[in-house]
Amino acid sequence: MFVKTLQKNLSDFYLSSEPADFTVDETADLEQVGGHAEAFVKLAGARLAKIGDAKEMKVYPDLFRVWPREFIPTYYGQYHDPKCNAMRIVLEDLTHGYKNPCVMDVKMGTQTYEEDADLMKRAKLGFVDAMSSSREQGLRLVGMKVYSPSTGETIVIGKQKAVTMNDVGQFVRMFLSDGDTVRADVLQPFFVAVQNMLHHFEIQARFRFVGSSLLFLYDADASSTSPPRAKMIDFAHTVAITEQDGRDLGYLHGLRTLRAALGSLKASLPPSPAPASDSQLSRGSSIFRYANKQASATPNAQEQNWAEAGQQPAGGPARDGVA
Repeated sequence: MFVKTLQKNLSDFYLSSEPADFTVDETADLEQVGGHAEAFVKLAGARLAKIGDAKEMKVYPDLFRVWPREFIPTYYGQYHDPKCNAMRIVLEDLTHGYKNPCVMDVKMGTQTYEEDADLMKRAKLGFVDAMSSSREQGLRLVGMKVYSPSTGETIVIGKQKAVTMNDVGQFVRMFLSDGDTVRADVLQPFFVAVQNMLHHFEIQARFRFVGSSLLFLYDADASSTSPPRAKMIDFAHTVAITEQDGRDLGYLHGLRTLRAALGSLKASLPPSPAPASDSQLSRGSSIFRYANKQASATPNAQEQNWAEAGQQPAGGPARDGVA
């Protein structure tokens, strides 16, 4: 009885929707690869606060009550920000403890707008879904930041370039390269995390996640004890599944694409750790040269289509758990 009471009290604390007193950490840097950095502030105690609309304010506590905790950032409640006179959602800072955080944001699903979206939004996001890898592969890259310890370079792929990168296997390999080789020690936890999510989505019939992302994070510092993380973020457009035996088929498709890409990469690596060979070093270096080329490339024909159409790739809502 005591244990159940304690568990309920702890649950009530974490799920409180009442304003709480959180101190802003003015000295902390924000890690941002997608979304809107101005929507975030860092708080003391390894937490982030993001501005959310009324629907998002309701979704987070509901989701946190029933969704597997391993798949989402910890939700701490809400607080009032007097500077902008708005309520903020308080979440776990997923980059806390990382010395050189590498971050990849992947928007999930084959359709990134809600069914009741207005005509303009449906047209804009439908165009993005069709032109990117979303429609066919169930996901698209939103942004990436990866650090190479061997060269000291940091590669940043912004959302304008990311939306044109449709080779999932290539951008996953790029993200997991340390500049010399693919990080097998990071690849394996990511593969397991995606596999676990896929198994859950195959049976869950409660939520459909529209415009949501998967955030992948690891520390490029070899001495780091902080584990790699893969978390679902951005729940502003989450809707209930109402049809009988319904599933979130778009998200499922994206998870299967990711599992296939990670599995293929995993199969291509040596079965056991070994010193990097010359060919591996050459391969790793070529990956980073490719990343530099991608990051600095001039707009290609696909990006010209965007400009001529007067559209911009959709960045989606602010990133959860990292900014």
